Amino acid sequence: MGTKRLNVFLTFIIIVMSLFILYEKNNKNYNESLESGYIKNAREDLREYALISCLIKIEPSGKMANDLGNLRRSLSYMGKGKYFIEQDNDTLEDIRDPYRNAVESMLLEASKHKGYMKNGNISESFTCFKAYRSKIFNEIIHGQDDLILPNEKNSF
Repeated sequence: MGTKRLNVFLTFIIIVMSLFILYEKNNKNYNESLESGYIKNAREDLREYALISCLIKIEPSGKMANDLGNLRRSLSYMGKGKYFIEQDNDTLEDIRDPYRNAVESMLLEASKHKGYMKNGNISESFTCFKAYRSKIFNEIIHGQDDLILPNEKNSF
């Protein structure tokens, strides 16, 4: 009778442990999925911040530039930005600013392209979108990942 109880007890323990392991694995996958989505979203916001800055540079004093400026502020660190700006603790000078880095790389990449239209006109906005989709610009964006703020909604 003792071995039967021991077998039942051990079977019960194995089932409980299996369920616990399965739960932990699923929970980890869920958390990784949330974190991955958050990082992708942060990258996309930074890319859009740079694209907006490039578009504003075309005609900085226009009505559209004013509207885009409002959108850009919402994506910045002072808005709901997902990146922090690394500063020197003593001088408060910026050491690494992912927003500035993204804009500078976007403008540099855009300067390498020309947007010639069939009618002979040049589209400046074309160069911004071309840079937005470039491999080099995306590598710069990925290089800013270590400055992504923690996801407060889903802290891990």
